[in-house]
Amino acid sequence: MPYILLVLLIMSLQFIGGKRRLEVAFIILFIFAAIRGNGSGDYFTYLQYSKEIKSISDVLNTNFPMEIGFRIISFIGNKLSLNSQFVIAVMNLISLSCVYIFIKRYSKDKMLSVLLFLPLYFQLDMHAARTAVSVGIGLLGFEYIKDKKIIKFTIIVILASMFHKTALILFLLYPLVRIRLTDFTKIVISFVLLIVTTFMSLKNIVDLIYNLFPNRTIAIKLSNYVISERYGYEYSLLDPRFILLLVIFIFSLYLLENNDYIDFLLKNIIWINIVAIIFLRENTFFITRVTSYVNIYTVIAIPKMIYNYKMGIENGKMSYHTYRALTVFVYTLYVIALTMTYVPYKIFFL
Repeated sequence: MPYILLVLLIMSLQFIGGKRRLEVAFIILFIFAAIRGNGSGDYFTYLQYSKEIKSISDVLNTNFPMEIGFRIISFIGNKLSLNSQFVIAVMNLISLSCVYIFIKRYSKDKMLSVLLFLPLYFQLDMHAARTAVSVGIGLLGFEYIKDKKIIKFTIIVILASMFHKTALILFLLYPLVRIRLTDFTKIVISFVLLIVTTFMSLKNIVDLIYNLFPNRTIAIKLSNYVISERYGYEYSLLDPRFILLLVIFIFSLYLLENNDYIDFLLKNIIWINIVAIIFLRENTFFITRVTSYVNIYTVIAIPKMIYNYKMGIENGKMSYHTYRALTVFVYTLYVIALTMTYVPYKIFFL
């Protein structure tokens, strides 16, 4: 019930006036995540590991299973004799602050973007806060992708990787999003990749990495995830989330303009998301981790598509307000359906 109430509250803010609605929404999201006392992801692991960082040598210990960003926050919390929940709250604060900046800077419909963000909020901020921080910081790099400032983009990626090493995948995003391909070519590449991945196992690719690199730590870790019964199960391309992404991609072909640079980048990012899912579909764990860095761009892409439709509206077509209301309705149902599988919500100090 607490999850559903949160969703309904964010949904209701879509239709309530006020200049500070965006700030109010993010304060609510922060409090809801920061005081939680339960989780199905790494929540309890974060609490346990945070207690172990008591000295500078612990912070600098590269063998510790959490990245240095997590270790720094844990060290500060322990030095101040704060509850371990401090680590959770700070990571949520960093993550949500970055998403807030991103939405405020680029969204054509900021409150709609908040609603569209909820699936990732529940997936990451509520259960995998390190990844949430990494994804949030990575969003700040979009400005430098757009302005072609590789050094500043590199700094952002390094900062993001201080919370989760998967952020290094963003280095591939910088060149890929500027590739100019026709819409038809993108569709053909997607189909060819679908056929190739049907016959080529992801495990074979990981084995190739294992044999190529002298330092095989990363390859071994990847291999463990591939063969793991918990993480290594196949992702179904009939998954409603993938079907929804395909629908978004189809609309992007018509409603995002190639002569608008941000539109062009967003259209490419949506396509890269689809390609990544097809390529990694043998392993759901890889998909949920890697695609989070690009999937989050839909929170500004969808409002931009609806805005572009509004600017080119013609008589006889469905109204802009109807399209927006339909989007709100679909995503509200979608997020409520997701919450049905979540662990009971608890407050950490009760």
